[in-house]
Amino acid sequence: GDISLIDQKRSRNVQIAISRIRMTEGEIVASIQSLDLSRISLETLLCLKSIYPTKEEIKLLRRFEGDGGETSQLGRVERMFLALAKIGLRRIDHLIFMHEFPTMHSQTERSLTLVSNAITALMSSQSLRNLLKTVLFLGNYMNAGSKKGKAYGFKMSTLMSLSGVKSA
Repeated sequence: GDISLIDQKRSRNVQIAISRIRMTEGEIVASIQSLDLSRISLETLLCLKSIYPTKEEIKLLRRFEGDGGETSQLGRVERMFLALAKIGLRRIDHLIFMHEFPTMHSQTERSLTLVSNAITALMSSQSLRNLLKTVLFLGNYMNAGSKKGKAYGFKMSTLMSLSGVKSA
């Protein structure tokens, strides 16, 4: 029969995940090594990442191999773990990133477009320009007679303090 080295509860959970993938270990390895996104879905990659073997599990399986154990006699979970360990978690993460990049790129592009449009609207706003001129004029008027009363401009951070100005 199949040799089982992995904890029974963990093995059962991994078996359930593997049954949803519907690919052999060989197909998974070939798909990931080819970096062909059309051959392996994001859902499959996320599933593989979630069941990726721990360092202890990998050590256990490598020890089995090193002791001359025949990997073809291993259970499905153990064979999948060996295949995943040979691929490496980093490569799985790279493929996940490759799948997610187009969405991330378009979301970032939309955000940048919104920010750019907002900046353009602010820079061309005559109302904002008039408001800032009025704030400068009132600040110079209120500070007349002091060196602050002849300002040519002000820091944008001073706009926050306007709410604290009292009327006479």
